[in-house]
Amino acid sequence: MLGLILTYLAKKIPQVSYIQNLDISSVKKININKSSVVQIEKLPGVGPKLAQKIIDCRNDRGGFKSLDELKSIKGIKDKKFEALKEFVTLE
Repeated sequence: MLGLILTYLAKKIPQVSYIQNLDISSVKKININKSSVVQIEKLPGVGPKLAQKIIDCRNDRGGFKSLDELKSIKGIKDKKFEALKEFVTLE
Protein backbone atom coordinates (compact mmCIF):
# COMPACT_ATOMS: atom_id res chain seq x y z
CA MET A 1 0.00 0.00 0.00
CA LEU A 2 2.79 2.44 0.90
CA GLY A 3 4.41 1.74 -2.46
CA LEU A 4 1.21 2.74 -4.26
CA ILE A 5 0.95 5.95 -2.29
CA LEU A 6 4.57 6.87 -3.01
CA THR A 7 4.12 6.09 -6.71
CA TYR A 8 0.99 8.28 -6.80
CA LEU A 9 2.74 11.16 -5.02
CA ALA A 10 5.78 10.91 -7.26
CA LYS A 11 3.52 11.47 -10.26
CA LYS A 12 1.78 14.45 -8.63
CA ILE A 13 4.82 16.32 -7.29
CA PRO A 14 6.22 18.70 -9.92
CA GLN A 15 9.76 18.01 -11.01
CA VAL A 16 12.35 20.77 -10.74
CA SER A 17 14.49 19.55 -13.59
CA TYR A 18 13.18 22.46 -15.67
CA ILE A 19 15.54 24.72 -13.71
CA GLN A 20 18.47 23.10 -15.49
CA ASN A 21 16.99 24.23 -18.79
CA LEU A 22 16.35 27.81 -17.68
CA ASP A 23 17.23 30.27 -20.42
CA ILE A 24 19.16 32.94 -18.53
CA SER A 25 18.70 35.39 -21.43
CA SER A 26 15.02 35.70 -20.47
CA VAL A 27 15.91 36.98 -16.99
CA LYS A 28 15.71 40.76 -16.68
CA LYS A 29 19.13 42.21 -15.92
CA ILE A 30 19.62 45.18 -13.65
CA ASN A 31 21.65 48.21 -14.66
CA ILE A 32 24.51 48.21 -12.16
CA ASN A 33 25.11 51.91 -12.86
CA LYS A 34 21.58 52.94 -11.87
CA SER A 35 20.42 50.29 -9.40
CA SER A 36 19.69 51.00 -5.76
CA VAL A 37 21.24 49.14 -2.84
CA VAL A 38 18.00 47.19 -2.43
CA GLN A 39 18.06 46.05 -6.07
CA ILE A 40 21.72 45.07 -5.90
CA GLU A 41 21.10 43.07 -2.71
CA LYS A 42 18.79 40.82 -4.72
CA LEU A 43 21.69 39.61 -6.85
CA PRO A 44 23.01 36.12 -6.07
CA GLY A 45 25.58 36.16 -3.28
CA VAL A 46 25.18 39.88 -2.54
CA GLY A 47 24.21 41.10 0.91
CA PRO A 48 23.82 44.61 2.29
CA LYS A 49 27.53 45.23 2.86
CA LEU A 50 28.63 44.09 -0.59
CA ALA A 51 25.78 46.00 -2.20
CA GLN A 52 26.97 49.16 -0.48
CA LYS A 53 30.57 48.50 -1.60
CA ILE A 54 29.30 48.22 -5.19
CA ILE A 55 27.45 51.54 -4.86
CA ASP A 56 30.49 53.24 -3.28
CA CYS A 57 32.80 51.96 -6.01
CA ARG A 58 30.33 53.07 -8.67
CA ASN A 59 30.15 56.55 -7.15
CA ASP A 60 33.94 56.81 -6.81
CA ARG A 61 34.43 55.89 -10.48
CA GLY A 62 31.56 57.93 -11.86
CA GLY A 63 29.94 54.69 -12.99
CA PHE A 64 31.24 51.39 -14.26
CA LYS A 65 32.54 51.31 -17.81
CA SER A 66 33.06 47.54 -17.82
CA LEU A 67 31.52 44.71 -15.80
CA ASP A 68 35.07 43.49 -15.14
CA GLU A 69 35.51 46.49 -12.82
CA LEU A 70 33.31 44.66 -10.31
CA LYS A 71 36.23 42.28 -9.68
CA SER A 72 38.18 45.15 -8.12
CA ILE A 73 35.70 45.27 -5.24
CA LYS A 74 36.73 43.40 -2.10
CA GLY A 75 34.38 40.43 -1.81
CA ILE A 76 33.95 39.84 -5.55
CA LYS A 77 36.35 37.22 -6.83
CA ASP A 78 36.14 35.25 -10.05
CA LYS A 79 33.51 32.77 -8.86
CA LYS A 80 31.13 35.44 -7.56
CA PHE A 81 31.74 37.61 -10.62
CA GLU A 82 30.79 34.70 -12.90
CA ALA A 83 27.52 34.32 -10.97
CA LEU A 84 26.78 38.06 -11.05
CA LYS A 85 27.61 38.92 -14.63
CA GLU A 86 24.56 37.08 -15.96
CA PHE A 87 22.27 39.38 -13.97
CA VAL A 88 23.81 42.83 -14.52
CA THR A 89 24.28 45.21 -17.40
CA LEU A 90 25.77 48.66 -17.92
CA GLU A 91 22.86 49.89 -20.01
